[in-house]
Amino acid sequence: MRTTKNTNELPPPPPPGQEPQPDQTVREELILTAAVTIIDRSGVSIPTESIEQALKVIRRRYHARTPVVELAREHAVDVHRFTQAKWEIGDEEIRLLVGPEAKTKSTYRLQFTQYQVTRPGSEETRGNTHSLDAVIRVSMASEKCP
Repeated sequence: MRTTKNTNELPPPPPPGQEPQPDQTVREELILTAAVTIIDRSGVSIPTESIEQALKVIRRRYHARTPVVELAREHAVDVHRFTQAKWEIGDEEIRLLVGPEAKTKSTYRLQFTQYQVTRPGSEETRGNTHSLDAVIRVSMASEKCP
């Protein structure tokens, strides 16, 4: 997952070599990663270390039809951090289901835990927690310290 902090309503960054003015906000790209647990219809959980690994596991399993995933129930109610939707997982692509297709029964639910934030090009990781709010707070606090 990639997220950019403060992406809405930001002025463009100042030209190179020029300091930001007090009323300007500088954008900073952050990379948010998490462990992902795949939960099938029978409730069996398969832990993975990343969304990429979870997708590999799903794509390797036999399915009578193209698998559909959605967020785990605890994420579905967190409308401030997650967007509730369903996605079809093809061999090469992931497709968002819209309209009547969005009513398709899910094959799997995805549960995210162990959130970590890094900056592009940095090996330093902030947070390692089951709470997305906590890792965001840690990341924001680290920006205020030199």
